[in-house]
Amino acid sequence: MKINKRITGVALAAGLLGGGLAVVSTAPAFAHTPAISASCAGITVTGTAYEANKVNTWFVTIDGVTVQGTFGASFTKTVPVPQDGKTHTYAAQVADQNQTPAYTKAANGPVGPCGPVKPTEPPAKQVPGSSEGTPDCTTKTVTIKNWRDDYTYTYDQPSNTYKETVTRVNLPDTSRAATEAECPTPVATPTPEPTHTTPAVVTHQAPPAPPAATLAETGTREEILRNGSLLALALLVLGGVAFGISKIKRA
Repeated sequence: MKINKRITGVALAAGLLGGGLAVVSTAPAFAHTPAISASCAGITVTGTAYEANKVNTWFVTIDGVTVQGTFGASFTKTVPVPQDGKTHTYAAQVADQNQTPAYTKAANGPVGPCGPVKPTEPPAKQVPGSSEGTPDCTTKTVTIKNWRDDYTYTYDQPSNTYKETVTRVNLPDTSRAATEAECPTPVATPTPEPTHTTPAVVTHQAPPAPPAATLAETGTREEILRNGSLLALALLVLGGVAFGISKIKRA
C-alpha cells in the first residue's frame, strides 16, 4: 500500500505539473519592444510584438511639426529631417494602448546639422520692359508696348537651389512723337512753267569782198559783155534797115 500511495502521489504530482505546463504554454507571450533612433537620415520609431487587437500609438515631432498614428502588432516609421544645413529639434514616442511605462519609449533632442547649407534666397524683383512699334506717319506718333517681368524664387531641396519663375504683366501702351527722320515732311514739287520756243534769226552775211585785182577783172568782163550786146543790137538794127530798103527797091 505504501508503494502504491507513493506511486499515486507521484502520478498526481506529475499530472498537476503537466497541467501547469500546459497552461503556461497556451498563454500569449508579448515582448512589447519599442525603439526610437534619430539621425540626419530621419527619426525612426518602431514597435515590435505588441497586441494586435490594441490601439497602440506613436508620434514624431520635428521643429514643432507633428506626424502621428496608431499600429497593431508591429510597425516601423521614418520621418525625414530637413536637409538644409541646420540643426533641428525632435521628440518621439512609441506606446501601448494603456501607456504602460514598461512598454512605452520616448526620446527628444537635437539632430543635425543635416544636409548642405541652404543658400540665401534671392530677393523678388520687378523688371520693366518696352518695345516700340512702326512709326505712324499719318498721326506722327510711335506706339510703345509696355510690360513688367515679376521674378519670384522657390527653394528646391533636392538640388539645394532656388528655382526662378518669371511672370510677365502687360501694362498700358504709351506713345511718343515721331522724329523728322522717322516721318520726313514732304517737300512740295513746283509746277513747271510752259516753255516758249523763240524762232532762230537767220542772218545773211554779205560775201567777203574779193581782192582788188579780181574786182578789176570782173569790171572789164562786164564792160565787154555790155559792149558786145550793144554791138549785136546795132547789127540787128542795121540788118533790118538794109532788108527794108531792098524790099522797097524791088517794089
